[in-house]
Amino acid sequence: MVDSEELKRVKALESYKIIYTDSEKEYDELTHLAATICNSPVSLINFLDVDEQWSKSVHGIAASFRRIPRSKSVCQYAIQQNDLFEVPDLSADERFKDMPYVKQDPKFRYYLGAPLEDSEGNVIGALCILDYVPKTLDTDKKNQLRILANQVMAHLEIRKQNEELQKLNHHQVRLMKMLSHDLRAPLNGIIGLSELLADSDNDALTKEETKEILSGINRSAVQLKQMISGILNYALIKSDGVKLNCEENDLNESITKAKELYEPLARFKNIELEITGGNSIRNVVIDKEKFEQIFGNLLSNSIKYTENGGFVKSTIEVVGHNGTKSLILKVKDDGIGMSDELVQMVLNGEVIGKTNNKIKAESAGIGVTIIKRFVDLFSGRLEVESKEGEGSEFTVTLPLRES
Repeated sequence: MVDSEELKRVKALESYKIIYTDSEKEYDELTHLAATICNSPVSLINFLDVDEQWSKSVHGIAASFRRIPRSKSVCQYAIQQNDLFEVPDLSADERFKDMPYVKQDPKFRYYLGAPLEDSEGNVIGALCILDYVPKTLDTDKKNQLRILANQVMAHLEIRKQNEELQKLNHHQVRLMKMLSHDLRAPLNGIIGLSELLADSDNDALTKEETKEILSGINRSAVQLKQMISGILNYALIKSDGVKLNCEENDLNESITKAKELYEPLARFKNIELEITGGNSIRNVVIDKEKFEQIFGNLLSNSIKYTENGGFVKSTIEVVGHNGTKSLILKVKDDGIGMSDELVQMVLNGEVIGKTNNKIKAESAGIGVTIIKRFVDLFSGRLEVESKEGEGSEFTVTLPLRES
C-alpha cells in the first residue's frame, strides 16, 4: 500500500509533466557537465514514478537504459536521502551486487546521486553519475553535483511556469472573446429597444406594445447586471479575495428575489418556473449573498438552455442528519442537457463556452466557475446529473452552522 508521503511525492512529480517527454538540450547539457566535472563516463537525470525509474537525460550509455523497474534502481535509495547518496563499489554492496547492470554489462561499480527536491521537500528523482571502477569523490566535486541538481530543479520550475503562463494566456484570450460576445447581446437589446421607444410617437404604440418593449429592456438590463456581477466575482475569486460572511437569514426572501428577476425571462420563453422553499429555510445561518450567486447562476443557466415551453423547477430545504444540518438546493430542467465531458468541466469549475444553434444560446461560463468556487468556499458539494437532449439536475449541499 502506498503511504501518504509517497502519494504526495508522486503528485509533485506529476505536476511537472516531465515523465516520458522528449530529450531537451538544457537537461542534456547538465548531464554532460555532471559527467565532466565528476570525471565519470555516465550521468543521468532520473525521475522515479510509483513503479518505474525513467531518465529524462542519458549521457554516456545507450538509450535502452532510459527505463528500468524502480525496484532495480539505485536511485530508489537516493530519493530517501536529504543529501547525496554514494556507493563506492556496487558489487560489494548487498543491495546492489546482484543487479543485472552490476553482474553483467555494463558492470557498473560506482554511483553518486544528488536528490532532485522541490520547494516543499518532495524528492522526485536524482541527478546521478556512474562509473565502471570503484572510487569516491572529493567534497568539491560532490558540492558541484549538488549545484547541478539545483539547476535541474530550476529548469523544471521554469518549464512548469512557462506551461502555466501559456495556458493562462490562452484561457484569458478565450475568455475575453466570449465576454465581448455575451456583453454585446444585452447591450444591443437595451439600445435597440430604447431607440424603438424613443422614435415612436406616443400614439403609435399600444399600451401592450409599450409594456412588452419595457419588459425587453428590463430583461436585457437584468442579464447585463448579472454578467457584470459575474465578472467582478470572477476577478475576486482569481485573486483569492472572497471570504464567507455568515448571518441568520430567511432564504424565502432569496426565493422572492429570484422570482422577480427570472420570471420575466421565463415567461418570455414560455418556460414554467417553479421555486419552492418553506419553514425549514426561515432561520438559516449562511452567507446570503454568495448563496444567491450560486442560486441565481444555476437558475440563469437552466432558463438559458431550456427551449421554449420547457420547465425549470427548484427546491430549497434544510435537512438534518446525525446532529448536523445541511442546506439542499436543487435546480432541475428539461433543457438541452450536457455531455459527460461538459458535466466534468462544471464539476471542475472550468470556464466553458457552449453554443446551441437550436435555442441560440451562448455563455462565457463564468457562472460555472463562481458556482463551484462558492460551493467549495462553503465546504459544500456540487452534484450534476445530465444527459444530452434530456435536461439536467443540479444539487448543491451546503453544511450549516448553528449560529
